[in-house]
Amino acid sequence: MKCSNCQNEQQSGKFCEKCGTPFDEKTTAAEVHRQQEQVAATQAPSQNGVQNAQNFLQNYWSEFVTILKNPTQSFKRSDQQLVSGIISLVLLAIFVTLGFYFWINGIYKEAISSPFSLASSEAPSSLPFFELFFKGIFGVILFLAVGLAGAIVPLLLSQKSIKATTLITHYGLLSIPFVALGVLTMLIGLIGSGLFPVVMMLATIGLLIISAPITLITYHLTKQNETGQTVYASTAGLVITVLFAYLIVDNYVSSFLEGIDGIV
Repeated sequence: MKCSNCQNEQQSGKFCEKCGTPFDEKTTAAEVHRQQEQVAATQAPSQNGVQNAQNFLQNYWSEFVTILKNPTQSFKRSDQQLVSGIISLVLLAIFVTLGFYFWINGIYKEAISSPFSLASSEAPSSLPFFELFFKGIFGVILFLAVGLAGAIVPLLLSQKSIKATTLITHYGLLSIPFVALGVLTMLIGLIGSGLFPVVMMLATIGLLIISAPITLITYHLTKQNETGQTVYASTAGLVITVLFAYLIVDNYVSSFLEGIDGIV
């Protein structure tokens, strides 16, 4: 607001702070309207952000249900669903890791509460969540990356014009049925401490990283009328997956389990 007498400028008020000259009603009303517009402009981005997030979640859930009912629908999706594919892989890793933590922590609690336990009195009442969770989820992501490599490498070697983003999208969306298994794995790990939870974990990740590369290779090569290379490419994908999975188990998983023994 600008005073007509001394040209002083101020943010609000009915009188000039410098000379006391009153502002006319039109000027005051215009200033109030300007401030209201500024407030609305400030609130609009946050409201739009919330609305966009809600729309994305609704669309993702609809996509999740569609592909859960018929996983082959994932091949009809384009790179625009790349984020949905990545989110599915992240959710799978989270659920499986939580299932593993609940399972191993349940075994630990049973062990220290046993009258024959050799644990010291200073032993923690439960295993550290964040330390094991982040190490566990990193290991699961490594296995998921191995499955993706088992699909990408043979297709790239076949010199077909298939974008890596397309393969990641299809691979991520194909993991949606296994996300549902991951939720089941988490619940089983929460309520049980036998061997069944770990069997579910291994089956969930193992079935995905073995079946998804073969499915992707077969689909994309058949789509391009290259059925003669399907058997060799699928076999190569399986060999790559098994080889790298073995290296992860032999190195990362072994050291991870040794770390748990150190904590106990």
